[in-house]
Amino acid sequence: MAGSRDSVEALHLVGADDAFIAREFQTRFVRLGLRGGTVGGLAAIIVIAVLGFLSSRWSAAPEGEQLQAMFGAFEMGWSGYVAVILVAMVVAAISGLVSRFTVRHHLRVLAWGAA
Repeated sequence: MAGSRDSVEALHLVGADDAFIAREFQTRFVRLGLRGGTVGGLAAIIVIAVLGFLSSRWSAAPEGEQLQAMFGAFEMGWSGYVAVILVAMVVAAISGLVSRFTVRHHLRVLAWGAA
């Protein structure tokens, strides 16, 4: 958001409505949050799948038993996948709301400075 301060000020100076500016930044950061949540969620699913595969391959060896005793089984049911999707959506929502509140606050500061 700090890098977007000049853009917010420029839009404000050319007469863009505060609600429009906040909505545009919220949309942008919701998309970024969804992208980040999706990439992070997919990375988590891939890591769990790879560790689960390796754990099952080593389960007969003493090392595999020790790994399972320390970390548990690397398995994720449907509820785990749903949780990953929900986390991605929550990350996007928080990102959008925080950007909206931040832009609105900055615009209020600009309005107070102009008054």
